[in-house]
Amino acid sequence: MIEQVTFFESRDGREVPIAPPEEHEQLRAPLEGTIEGRYRQWRATPEGRAAFAEIERLALLEADAGAARVEVNEIMAHVRRTGIVVGATTVHLKLNNSFRSRIARELRAAHPALRPLIAVRELSAT
Repeated sequence: MIEQVTFFESRDGREVPIAPPEEHEQLRAPLEGTIEGRYRQWRATPEGRAAFAEIERLALLEADAGAARVEVNEIMAHVRRTGIVVGATTVHLKLNNSFRSRIARELRAAHPALRPLIAVRELSAT
């Protein structure tokens, strides 16, 4: 667990809390070996970008079609079964179920219209 770090600056003889510098090394949580770290690594790969783009496309299609809910799990299963077209080739992807909640959160952050349609719970694993 990361402890809260507060930064202060002296103003008129008083210590006033300030926002931490963005580059402060101690505030960066170690991501290596965590689900979040693996997700970020996967999203940076060509496969991760392509898979997310297809999941995003399908989620937006469902929302545009009037779906009451958008189930990221079902979309991921569909993408696993059907694959994605890259050029003239269909590529079948392996999608880690541990990434499902991160994908849902990323979709909600990128598309406010999806927020009421995609349910998320509090993250329990890192």
